[in-house]
Amino acid sequence: MNKNLLFLLSLTFSFIGSYTKAQSTIFSEDFESCGHGTRYTEVNSHSDGGSDYFVRTDGSSGNTTVNCVSTSTTGLSAFLGMSNSFYYVGEDIDDSNLLPDSGYVMFDDIDISGFTNLEISGLFALVTNGCDNDQYMKVSVDIDNSGTFTLIGAFRTVGGGNAVNVSQDTDLDGAGDGTVLSSTFQNFTFNVIGTGSLIDIRVMVRTNTGADEFAFDNISLKGTSATTTWTGSWSNGIPNANMDVVIAENISVSSFTCRNLTINASKVLLLGSGQTVTVTGTSITNNGFGLIAVDAAGRLNLDNNGNTITLSGNISGGFRGIVEIQGTTTFATNGLITISAPSASSFGQVTGTGTVNGNISMQAFLDASTGRYFYLGSPFTNAVLSDFKESGAIMVSSSSSQGTAWEWDAANAEWDPAGGGNLANVATRGRGYAMYAGMNGSYGPFLIDDGDRTGTVSISGTISNDATVNVGLSYNDGQAAGVSFVGGSGVSATEGWNLVANPYAAIYDWEGQAIPADMSSAIYRFNGTNYSAYTKGAGSASRYIAPFQAFFVQLTANNPTNLVFDRDNRAPTQPATRSKTAAYSIDGADLHIEGMGGNVYDDLFVGFETNSTSGFDNDWDARKLLNKGITPNLYVQFGPEAYSVCRVPFTGPRSFPLKLDYVQDGDVMSISADLSSLSSFGKLTLEDRKRNVMHDLSTDYTFTQDNGFGPDRFILHFSQPSIGIEEPKEPTMVYGYADDNGLNVELGILHDATVEVYNLAGQLIERGTSLNGKATFPIEKNGLYLLKVTAKDFSQSLKVIR
Repeated sequence: MNKNLLFLLSLTFSFIGSYTKAQSTIFSEDFESCGHGTRYTEVNSHSDGGSDYFVRTDGSSGNTTVNCVSTSTTGLSAFLGMSNSFYYVGEDIDDSNLLPDSGYVMFDDIDISGFTNLEISGLFALVTNGCDNDQYMKVSVDIDNSGTFTLIGAFRTVGGGNAVNVSQDTDLDGAGDGTVLSSTFQNFTFNVIGTGSLIDIRVMVRTNTGADEFAFDNISLKGTSATTTWTGSWSNGIPNANMDVVIAENISVSSFTCRNLTINASKVLLLGSGQTVTVTGTSITNNGFGLIAVDAAGRLNLDNNGNTITLSGNISGGFRGIVEIQGTTTFATNGLITISAPSASSFGQVTGTGTVNGNISMQAFLDASTGRYFYLGSPFTNAVLSDFKESGAIMVSSSSSQGTAWEWDAANAEWDPAGGGNLANVATRGRGYAMYAGMNGSYGPFLIDDGDRTGTVSISGTISNDATVNVGLSYNDGQAAGVSFVGGSGVSATEGWNLVANPYAAIYDWEGQAIPADMSSAIYRFNGTNYSAYTKGAGSASRYIAPFQAFFVQLTANNPTNLVFDRDNRAPTQPATRSKTAAYSIDGADLHIEGMGGNVYDDLFVGFETNSTSGFDNDWDARKLLNKGITPNLYVQFGPEAYSVCRVPFTGPRSFPLKLDYVQDGDVMSISADLSSLSSFGKLTLEDRKRNVMHDLSTDYTFTQDNGFGPDRFILHFSQPSIGIEEPKEPTMVYGYADDNGLNVELGILHDATVEVYNLAGQLIERGTSLNGKATFPIEKNGLYLLKVTAKDFSQSLKVIR
């Protein structure tokens, strides 16, 4: 087992009526990994390959190091009782008078501020055939870099001559008079007189004969730390990293750092907005109600590299702040902590690079007052699917109409029962699931058993701060299965959909995500009624993905791969509702449509990007996924492609044909535009083909839905360019394609167009006039067809294969 230099800040709390102090381990080193140049310094370490050496070793001749470089040393004797495997040993260090006759290990500038009653312990041993009087081991210290070392421990012979034992020199008079050293390591403790801010520790061996092997191991420093108690003010001054803290009053406390933390019975540590408590010791003892943060910005930092901070006492009712396990710290939870989520926008998180040992309970807030599906995933490595429901609620994994928990099978483009129908199976980390919550008519409750169906589900398990998490992506073109949630029917719309989830217990920033070569950069969320998209700064979804949040991504080629989540992309201080970013210069308009008095809505982004094209761009555009129920769908339609985020180059089209699919005929609706990010054009106009109205979208536009007119009612026009002097020439874009219904022509912004369909023999077989939006000709025979499109000041021919 490898161990790093331990700055072990150990203190045991007990709080049954009184508070008992014990010594804390400030520092410990057992040499299991070489620390020369980092944790300590070797001086005069060497090996001649034989019996002249001062080395770090595990007793094997081939497993020794000098200044962390492997070397070979023969003639090593066997020792017993070392702390683990490695230790330091010296024999005939002067190497026939070629080198100094002593070697030592120096521990430099150990922080002892705030500590008293210092003592140094270590394991010491000797193999000898008779030791001369001038051979020894010594332990010395220098406080606050005075330049003078004070001897605090030594091992010497009783008098001169060979065949004399080496024992502890208890009174430091130069002659051994205490416990005799042997080949079995024994523990000795030496008191340090005085204290200060820093201490240097030197462990020295002197031997210039080939008969004596002095060894030492497991050097540690302990002391008594100061304590300060919070009663509305600090009893012993503001705490620091070397002081223990006792919370004895329920009054909000400002940020502080301490070694060990105790919360008294019936008390709570109340953190104000954005305040931080940092624990650098080994224990948090909760004899009261635990830690409470007034908002999600409160933070508990656990910072003791290489060591464990243990939570003990009572179960903490819920912490909605950020728990960060820093560096190589281990947090032993004993199952006593719950990360709470009092609302959808305020919830606790677990982050850092350290290790969690033990279970954590973590809440997810669901507003299921109206029964609906949620896309959810697990940030745990071992939580089972049934953990997502409260006791008394229902959750069914079944392929029947009774099923309420599903997983998307990307390889076959179909919904399957979650966990293969067994809710005792583990919810795969990084995989998304569709779970119904609330009531379904008189059936339920599902997932949540709260009276108003609004509340939390609490999931327990092991959280891992893995550097990366690989989530496998699968491919299906979606044509045979008929992917019903997309806004197009071609392969480009139906292929490659995968439902994944944030695998971390902290907010994840999609903006830093590495995108596989054959995957679109857009993500697609679902809130039970509406899909929202985000890609590179645009769209109504957020770049910040909350814990438990699942979302769709799309592969664009039959090249299954891994989506690699990186913990460096976690952003626990960001609100998960924020969507815009300074990483990209956004140029465009956000459109919002509402109906039924604002109870139903949809969103659309249309804009401009220099690096985009007039077709669908995996880097800059997002597809339209279809909202559920009576919710409207508003999107841009260019040919067979339906966009929820549409960006074109400035030299491309500046008029965009919109589609509005909405079943509530006669409903009064409104369209509004946020123009705050529009920079290339100064004006945005909405054309209503039904009413022959051109409306300036600097104000909202209100209209009555007329399903008889069809979905092609609106066109969006950008004008008054801010780039150049003249209006850029706008290309008129029409598209022809075939599907199961026959031949289709998307006429875009054209008005009253005529379309003629010719076969390869040049025969006119279909003709349509006064056409707008989309025209469909029910031609069943396969072959190549020529479609001639004409309108005012426009003529274009298209070839389409049926």
